[in-house]
Amino acid sequence: EFIPWRTSTERTLVQLWRGVLEIDRPIGLYDNFFALGGHSLQAVMLVGRIREMFRIELSLRDFFATRDLAALATMIDAAAAAGGRTPEALAAL
Repeated sequence: EFIPWRTSTERTLVQLWRGVLEIDRPIGLYDNFFALGGHSLQAVMLVGRIREMFRIELSLRDFFATRDLAALATMIDAAAAAGGRTPEALAAL
């Protein structure tokens, strides 16, 4: 079942995933990067873009541990909060 994004972090991740995966189909909250056709090289590229976009530290291991877009967004928001940045402030960058 497709469940659309709810937050600016989730929306940004959808855009990043579409760019890296080179797909234009809807990506839902509970979609898995690898189930959508992603592979390890694309994961490395995506982690780099996430680090740059959200200005957080995210390891490749952490990325591989996430089960879906929602879990990744939660991890990003937590990392941003720990760094003193709110998701809304990050989205404005």
